[in-house]
Order: sequence, then C-alpha cells, then structure tokens
Amino acid sequence: MVQLRPAGMADAPVLAALSVETWLNTYIRAGLGPVMAEYVLREFSPEAMAQAISAEQITVAQGDGGITGYARARHDQAAPGGGCVKTRPYLRV
Repeated sequence: MVQLRPAGMADAPVLAALSVETWLNTYIRAGLGPVMAEYVLREFSPEAMAQAISAEQITVAQGDGGITGYARARHDQAAPGGGCVKTRPYLRV
C-alpha cells in the first residue's frame, strides 16, 4: 500500500538517488557527457534535495519497501513554461 506524506530531512538521500535514476532513464538516450553528468549530480545531490525539502512543499509516496516517488511544488513562483498560474499553498487538514 502506498501512502502520501510530507518529505523529511532523512528522505534527502533517497530522493536524490530516485531523482538521478529517473532523470537518467528519461533523458539519456545516446550517452552521457561531462556537462550533463555534472548537472545531474549537482541538481539532485543529497544536499540539494535537503535544501529543497526545507524550502519547498515536497510530498513523498511511501510504499512498503520505501519511497516510490515524490512531487515538488514551489509556492508563488511562475511555472517554467510561462503563461501558467503561480502555485499557492494548500490547506493542510
């Protein structure tokens, strides 16, 4: 069974590993060069994920064997695609 919960600092290494695996499987088709390798290791390091956990709304999907995925939201920041609505904090119950 999968449950949703807020990310905690202890989740940072797991989110980093999950992010790198997902990014590489999604975007690397013809090989990986040093520029992209440096980008992935910088943007999805455990330290970068810990900073994101403290600054953003991150919800993890927790399965029986561990974290299976996560969602990130940055409040009051324009979406990178342009012309989209800014996110707003949601009410926690």
